Amino acid sequence: MGLRKLLAGSALGALLLMSFAQSAFAALSVEQRLSDYSQLVNVLQRNYAPLRWKETSINLDFPRTVSVFREKVVSAKSDAEFYRVLAQFLSTLKDTHVGASIPSSYRAQLGFMVDLVQGKVLIESVDRLKLPEVLFPFQRCD
Repeated sequence: MGLRKLLAGSALGALLLMSFAQSAFAALSVEQRLSDYSQLVNVLQRNYAPLRWKETSINLDFPRTVSVFREKVVSAKSDAEFYRVLAQFLSTLKDTHVGASIPSSYRAQLGFMVDLVQGKVLIESVDRLKLPEVLFPFQRCD
């Protein structure tokens, strides 16, 4: 009898775990996206010290920007699009200290690094094991 209960409990636990795993990876609803967006806006309004300065220095109309991007949040067709909208929203602050980190398991390595120097994007380094010069003839500082 003890073994039956153990097996039944294990099966029930596995089913619950599977249902939780599926819901954990389900797409966000519009309500969840709006809630996340509202929290982000509130954090910025309460904690982003340069907000008032940005309104004068770069003519940022924050209430209007919030409204415009709220509509983009609502019309986002996927979580990936929603995260891109959040990144675009944060980029309106024009502050390299502010950014969005998108939860993803996607990884890519291009085999080279770039840097912005005096307004130009220049190649900083090239991994020649990944990008042999015969096939990829660009050089550092190109």
